[in-house]
Order: sequence, then structure tokens, then C-alpha cells
Amino acid sequence: MSSPFSRSLRAIESERGRGWLPVAVAASLFAAWGGWFLLARVPLYETSTVARIEATAAAHPVDTRVSGRAVRVNLSVGAPVQAGNVLVELDADTERLARDEARARVAALDPEIASIRREIAAEERGIEDERRSAAAARDEQRAIVREMQAARGLAEEDATRISRLRARGIISEQEDARARADVDQRRAASEAASSALARIDREQKTHESDRLVRIQRLRGTLSRLEGEVTTSTATVKRLDYEVERRTIRAPIDGKIAEASDLRIGAVVREGERLAAIVPEGPLRVVAYFAPASAFGRVHAGQPGTVRLQGFPWAEYGSLQARVTRVANEERDGLVRVELEVTRLPASLPISHALPGSVEVEVERVAPSWLVLRMLGGSLTRPLQASPPTGTGR
Repeated sequence: MSSPFSRSLRAIESERGRGWLPVAVAASLFAAWGGWFLLARVPLYETSTVARIEATAAAHPVDTRVSGRAVRVNLSVGAPVQAGNVLVELDADTERLARDEARARVAALDPEIASIRREIAAEERGIEDERRSAAAARDEQRAIVREMQAARGLAEEDATRISRLRARGIISEQEDARARADVDQRRAASEAASSALARIDREQKTHESDRLVRIQRLRGTLSRLEGEVTTSTATVKRLDYEVERRTIRAPIDGKIAEASDLRIGAVVREGERLAAIVPEGPLRVVAYFAPASAFGRVHAGQPGTVRLQGFPWAEYGSLQARVTRVANEERDGLVRVELEVTRLPASLPISHALPGSVEVEVERVAPSWLVLRMLGGSLTRPLQASPPTGTGR
């Protein structure tokens, strides 16, 4: 006898035969999830607070050394420069005029100094010439003295002989007197020749003394003029230095990375930052992490991803980098981390000072370990003391 619910009963029996399939599928999914939960490794990242692209070589700041008014400005961000190129020139007309005046003074003193030196040389040659002339005159006068002395001696001998003859009465008294007069004359001539010799020495010494006095006076004038030249030359050098201080040049080869909005006629103050020049070379990434994120977690060799502000990573891509240095101490509450760029998308233009952020892969852990770590952190978190409840009424 057929049951009035035969179809329903058959459907129920059919469903009972296929009920194990969902259970098997669910068990397989749970087993796969369990395997992933226990065995898989997921990366953990630490993200920087701030980051920027920097040149490997240090950027050179360009500051003003004196205050002044700009008369020439060559500051264009991104423009290449070479060491020594004039970037900014300040007004230095006063210093240039004073420098030209000092140079003119030096130019005027040079011929005068040369003339005095020639005059000193002429006086020194005159002394030598007078010494030679005086020596020749002395030699000649000595010969005359010797001749006069010889004549005097001969006259004295004659006078002595005549005196003896006069004593014998052979010669008259007049001849004896004439002989004595001749001796006196010869003696006077000899003394006059000796006096002339002494006069030659005195005159030579007097003339030499006069020339030496003139030479000393000329040398004093020469020293004064040379002192003025030295002072004026030092003034020229000082003014050259002052003019150069007002000419601000590029310290190195590179590109202008930063530049102030300076116009001709604007006044700049001493020590004001005008520009920064970045030398050509490879770029690096400098990131700053919170101490809790960096110490003990970020190490050299770890990979990182750099995303730049203003360049969406979905459109331009991102930079791949590797940690090279980690600071040992914090500064201003942050830890400095340096990374080298390992891969740069061709569509991403980078340059010095571009800001961005850095994600550094610090470790890979199983999801189960991550959950246990989170639970452990929650359990070991210090409890906040509850405020005491008052009982007063």
C-alpha cells in the first residue's frame, strides 16, 4: 500500500544521502585556514613618520656673509651651476671706489720710490768716486810732501855747511843769512804740503759725510713711501676681500635645489640662507621613525617601499629601497634611518628634497603568532587605577 507522502519521503531519503558534502567542504576550508593560520608567514611593516629624497653627497647651503642690496641675481631652482659661478652680487660700489683710490695711490708712489732709489744709488756711487779721487790726490800730495821734505833737508845741510864756513870767516854773513832764509822757506813749503795733505783727507771725509746724510734722508723718505705702499696694498687686498664677500658664488658643481625668492634691489641680511646646491650623484632616502618602531625592529638590509607625495603610487609606482643605516640615538623624538634606492620606476621623476613615506618590512610571522602577540600585549598592558569612590555625603 502506497503512502500518501511517498514523494516527500523519497526526497528526504535522497537529502540524507548527500548531507556529508557540505560538511566535507567546510572541514576542508577549515583545515586550509588552520594550515594558513599556523604555517603561513605574513610580513609586518613599520611606517615612517616623515621621509624625503636626499642626495648622497651633502647639500651645500649658500648664505650671505654680509648685509647688502642685491644688484644681480642668478637663482633658478633646478639650474645647473659650476663652482665659482656668481649666484648673487650685492652692491659694492663704495668698496670698489675705495679700492681704485688705493690702487691709484700705489701706482703714483711706485715712480717716486724708483726715483729715490736711483738717487740713493747715485749718491753711493759719488761716495766711491770721491774716495778714489781723494786717494789719487793724497798720493800726489804725498809725493809733493816728500819732495818738499827732501828739498828742506838739502837746504838745512847747505845752511849747516855755510854756517861752519862763516864761523871760519870764509863766507860772508849775507850768504849765511841767505842760507838760513832758504831753510825757513823750504820748511814752510814742506809744512804747507803736509797741511794740504791733511786738508784733502778732511774735505774727503766732509763730502762723504754730506753724502751719507743725504742718503740717510733719502732712505727715510724711501721707508716712508714703502710703508705707504704696503699700507695701500693691504688696503687694496682688504677691499678686494670686501668686494668678494659681496659676490656670492657657487661652492661646488651641482644643481640649485632650493632658492629664496630674491629680486634685484632687495636687501638681504647677514647669514640669510639664499640657496642650497646639491652635487650630482646618486640619491638616497632619509626617513624618520618613532623610537618604538625603529629600535630593535629596523635593521640594515631590510627591504622598504617608498611612496612619494604628489605622485600616486597606483599611477607612477613606488621606489624599492633597502635600509643601509639606522641611528643609535633619537633626535627630536625621532630615529633617523637611511635607505638606498634599489629600483626606480622610469615613470617616476625624483629629485632632491621630494617628501614621502617609507614602509620597511621588519619581519615575517605566522598569523597565529601575531594573534598571540596581540593577546599577550593586551594581557600585559598595565591596568589604569580606578579613581577612589567617595563615601562622603
